[in-house]
Amino acid sequence: GEERHGGYHTQWLTTGAGILHEEMFDIEGWNERQELFQLWLNVPSQYKMDAPQVNLLGTNECPVIKGDSTETIVLAGSHGGIDSGAPSVSSVGIYHVKLLESGAKWEHELPSDHYNAILYVRQGNVKVGGSTNVDPHHTAFLKSNGSRLVVEAGGGPADFILLTGAPLNEPVAAQGSMVMNTQSEIQTAYGDYQLGRMGLPWNEKLSDEDWRKHVRQNPSAYTYTEQSNVDSFE
Repeated sequence: GEERHGGYHTQWLTTGAGILHEEMFDIEGWNERQELFQLWLNVPSQYKMDAPQVNLLGTNECPVIKGDSTETIVLAGSHGGIDSGAPSVSSVGIYHVKLLESGAKWEHELPSDHYNAILYVRQGNVKVGGSTNVDPHHTAFLKSNGSRLVVEAGGGPADFILLTGAPLNEPVAAQGSMVMNTQSEIQTAYGDYQLGRMGLPWNEKLSDEDWRKHVRQNPSAYTYTEQSNVDSFE
């Protein structure tokens, strides 16, 4: 998909005050299996009512760092002193890491405030901290002991994603797809949705042209902004 979409591989959607959206897969002319990660990030309360925004991220925004038998895509945060350009509004790290051969080691220094860390193995198996084995399609919740993380490939190449972040230390109220701080805010959000302030639903069988027309005629009531390099939604 990167070649077809100008090198962009990640969509970063900040829903903010609310925008109706749908996950749609790019299957035109694609006969192979597709895999993707869908990650949801809670944001600090001060940003929950911001205008919705979408950004497409590629190698310019997400550096690819190649080491000895390793490859790291810095989707968010920083690795080895190299920062991502993702528009995160809180302290988070998202890293897609490939260990290219058995025994390959990857090291990462976590920020001191990143008490939360999760590792998901997509392919192969890895050893975390020199002792804990994590098999493919398994998730490891890491303890906040120290700041240096070492991950080693097992019997062959491995592929994993690492998520780290600082706690927001705010109350959480969630219902369906809405995540706010209080139940009253949840009720307000659903009221906005029912009144069409986040946009109006569409028929999934619409053509691209008719879908774009529908979105233009029924926009989110909250000012919607998009990165200048996003032209597929115009």
